[in-house]
Amino acid sequence: NVRISAPETACYDLFEVSFDLPDRYADPFNPDEIDVQARFTDTNGVETLVGGFYYQDHYRIKDAAGEQIHPQGRPEWRVRFTPTIPGLHRFTLLARDRAGEARWQGDAFMARPAAAAGLGFVRVARTDPRFFETDDSRFFFPIGHNVRSPFDTRMDRQFPWRFRHPEGSSAYARYFRAMQDAGENLAEVWSCAWSMGLEWSPVIPGYHGAGDFRMDSAWELDRVFEWARRHNLRINFVLNNHGRVSTWCDAEWDDHPYNRARGGWLNAASEFFSDERAINMQLRLNRYLIARYGWDRSIFAWVLMSELDLVGDNGQRTMQHSPIVHDWHRRIAGHIRSRDPWKHLIATHIATDYTYQND
Repeated sequence: NVRISAPETACYDLFEVSFDLPDRYADPFNPDEIDVQARFTDTNGVETLVGGFYYQDHYRIKDAAGEQIHPQGRPEWRVRFTPTIPGLHRFTLLARDRAGEARWQGDAFMARPAAAAGLGFVRVARTDPRFFETDDSRFFFPIGHNVRSPFDTRMDRQFPWRFRHPEGSSAYARYFRAMQDAGENLAEVWSCAWSMGLEWSPVIPGYHGAGDFRMDSAWELDRVFEWARRHNLRINFVLNNHGRVSTWCDAEWDDHPYNRARGGWLNAASEFFSDERAINMQLRLNRYLIARYGWDRSIFAWVLMSELDLVGDNGQRTMQHSPIVHDWHRRIAGHIRSRDPWKHLIATHIATDYTYQND
C-alpha cells in the first residue's frame, strides 16, 4: 500500500512516501527491531539514502478550555525527501527486521525548479566563514529571537495585570506571522518536556518513558515547521534544553526518564554525557528527528544543547569545559552529519556572555 504525495514537486518542497508494514513491532522507534530506509537517485545518478519513520496522524481542537491534540486514523510509515536539483528522481524502499528484509522496487517523480530564490538550506558562506548564505549563494543574515515554547509562566509574573490563557503550539502561527511582519527571519524553538518534546517520563501526561516517542508532539512539530516555511522563517531547533540534565538551574533531572529514580539507569545528571546507553538513546532520537524533519529547509541548525554551562550536578558552570562533554558533542554531531543528507548546520549554546565559553 505505497502512496506518493504527488508525481511532481518543486525543489526544496516536500516529496513524501507513505506505506504500511506488518503490525508486529513493540518498539517501532528502535532500528534494531525495525529499520526502514529509502534510496533516491537524481537525474545525474547521484544517490541519497534517507531513513523512514513511524507516523501517527492527529488533529487539533481549540476551545475555551484550551488546546487538545488527538490521534486519528491508523499508524503508518513514511519517508520524506526534498530534491535540490530539477529532473527525474527515482526511489526504492527497504525494510529490515529480525525476520529478514523486504524491498519495494520503487517509483519516480519529477522535480521542478525552486519556486523562488533563496529557498535552499542555510550554509556557512563559501567565501567568508563569518557569514551565512543559502544554497544559491544568497546572503543570509539571521535576525529574530527565542520563542522557545508557546507559553511561559514567567510572563504572568512580569505582566500580572494581563490575563494570559495558556496556549499550545498553535500560538506559533500567530507568532511567526508577527515576526515576518516585523522583518524577522529566524526563531529559536525548543523540543522540551512541556512543549513538543518527544521523550520524557510519565510524570507529564502523554509521555511513556525512555525511547517511546510522543507522536502528538511530533505532529505538532510538523505544523510549527510548516508555519515557519509559510512565513519565511528559519528555526534554530533545540534538541536538548539545559534543565533536563541539570540539578541546580531550571532543574528537571528529577523527572528525566533516564534517571534511576524515574525507572531509568543513571545515578547523576552528568552521566547523560558519558553513559553509553544514554548516548545511544540520543542517537536513536537524532535518527528519528532527521528522518522526519531533515528534509525541511526551514531548519537553520540542529542545536545539541541550550545553555550548556547550566547543566550537571554541582552548580559550578564548568561542565562545558569537560572533555567528556566535548566528546559527547563530537559523537552526537558526527552522527547527525553522517545521517543528515541535507547537511544542516549543527550548533550548541552557552548562556550569558563569552567569559563562559571554552578557550
